[in-house]
Amino acid sequence: EGTDVGDYAARQDDLANKIDAKLRLHKELVKGRRLIPVLQVISFAPAINDVKRLAQNGYPIANDKSLAEVIASISSWDDSTEALYRMTLSAVESLSSIRKSRSKREVSKPNSRGAKLKKLEDSIATLDHRQNRAVIETVDGVQRIRGLAGSGKTIVLALKAAYLHTQHIQIGASP
Repeated sequence: EGTDVGDYAARQDDLANKIDAKLRLHKELVKGRRLIPVLQVISFAPAINDVKRLAQNGYPIANDKSLAEVIASISSWDDSTEALYRMTLSAVESLSSIRKSRSKREVSKPNSRGAKLKKLEDSIATLDHRQNRAVIETVDGVQRIRGLAGSGKTIVLALKAAYLHTQHIQIGASP
């Protein structure tokens, strides 16, 4: 936050390269040598009024007023499907390797019990909106994370610890 974006283009390149490398580990997201989901990085600068003045060609930057317009200007995926979106979301959230079974489940009948189980496994591999909010939300004092056994409390807690660490990395112990 603030009004100095610095070398935001270099940060966008770094982020895109790291996400690209992470997504390439998931074979279902790669066709030949090409990553199926097209990566687009937007820098969000809510404190800057005139983001167009700072924008560099190929490196979008937006504030709260222009974010919808910038997102709308991005081309969509050619091979986009709901399944591709879910697999990409799962890979980004790093949960597919934790939740998925080792053997790939092939579905032959779309309404079978196996198909329903596969759909359930795929939905478990991503965080729901409440879990996402619990990871990012910061409260003063104690935050309570409740849920039934197997509902993802430990994963939410681990992600929250990692998120808070990245936000307050300078507070960490000295070497």
